[in-house]
Amino acid sequence: MLKGELYKIFKRKESLLLWLMLLVPVLYGSGFASGSPSFTYNGNGLVSCMEWVVIMCNMVYQIAIFHIFTSIIAVRSLGSEIADNSIQLYLYRINNRKSIFITRVTATLIYFTVCFCSFIGTSIVVYYTIMVKLPTIASGDFLSAGSHGLFFIIINTYISYLLVIAIAFYLSIFLKPLTAIAASVLIHIISLFACQLGFVCYLVPLFYSNRLQDTFFDEIDAIGNETLYFFSKDLNVLFLFGIVISILYMILSLFVGIRKFCAKDLG
Repeated sequence: MLKGELYKIFKRKESLLLWLMLLVPVLYGSGFASGSPSFTYNGNGLVSCMEWVVIMCNMVYQIAIFHIFTSIIAVRSLGSEIADNSIQLYLYRINNRKSIFITRVTATLIYFTVCFCSFIGTSIVVYYTIMVKLPTIASGDFLSAGSHGLFFIIINTYISYLLVIAIAFYLSIFLKPLTAIAASVLIHIISLFACQLGFVCYLVPLFYSNRLQDTFFDEIDAIGNETLYFFSKDLNVLFLFGIVISILYMILSLFVGIRKFCAKDLG
């Protein structure tokens, strides 16, 4: 059943939209190589390969359209089939709603993971084929000193998209497909503002993502409120808190989603 769901996701035309993220490092690398004034680097030192990957991850994350694409894929995997009653075909054959839900979530997570890993690979290829030819920007090194924070940021970005998928599946049970997609995007927008609010920010995964990057790069929080206090600047602590909160939200969304899907009248 999992192979069938993966085939359906790869077959859908809208699923191809997520592969557009591979163009981000290609376009940025080409822009720097062309010497265009629109592409400038104002960093304090030369960029290693993994620092370049993190910069590309930030670019992808800040382009909200990829959240929309991810939500579309998740909602289409379940919400669209609930809306047009085609889900009934699977209920007759399998008669296990929990298994149907989990399989579709798993297939979507695998699809996104393949896209994200391809994005990381493309970023690395662009660095070593284009960026290393720019000695004023790239160091040519794969890692820089104390670079474990870079891996934290990359993992954090990956987990944040998995959370988007979990929330989209949850919403698709209650709402029509287009409404579920809009609600998913709205939640992301609300989180951008919530991470600037006292106390509330500590419940928002994005707050820890921002602090993790600001602490690693030793910068002022450009998105959040720099007056907000967090008890630690330890990268390990920030990473752990962010991941734990994200995973808790994922578990809650999927747990409630399964319960509601099993109890939902699909007749």
